[in-house]
Amino acid sequence: MGAPPRMDEFADMDELQEKWLLALSAPMVAINPGALYDLPRFYPDRDFIDLKESWDIDDRASLLTMIQRMTDDGHASDLSALYWDHARMLPSEWQARLDGLEEGQRVVHQYVAETILICGAGGIRAWDLGRMSFLTRIGELNGWLSPQENLWLHCRLSLRARYYYQSWHSYLAGFLVG
Repeated sequence: MGAPPRMDEFADMDELQEKWLLALSAPMVAINPGALYDLPRFYPDRDFIDLKESWDIDDRASLLTMIQRMTDDGHASDLSALYWDHARMLPSEWQARLDGLEEGQRVVHQYVAETILICGAGGIRAWDLGRMSFLTRIGELNGWLSPQENLWLHCRLSLRARYYYQSWHSYLAGFLVG
């Protein structure tokens, strides 16, 4: 697997690669007026975004803690195993599982069955990945992350996105369904 990339290696990243990484937060750009798709700092005319009330983030440490926690253990993790199971079970096996569940759990399982066709086995992980990409970009805007750290974190997020999703369409669907 090799050693992880060094921060100085990101200085040579070409513009297309950088835009691909920033596209991880494209759904967040779409719902935030004034944000730009290809600007690492997210907003062209802002110098700081207060994340205390909405995210309980007010410094570098709390930003990194949130990104670490939510990247793999965010809201999507509650349904992750169900998407994974549904993608690998025969329809008869899935139905047998449904038949043995209480009503509340059956609703959750049915939700997974109805949405897996558009977002795939990755499920709604894109919801967490897209929001963590957004926070990483805001971290650079607020001065808590360097441009190289922003790109490094985006590379880590992209590894997960490429693992869980076969296309940008399924990634976007996973975000929207989430």
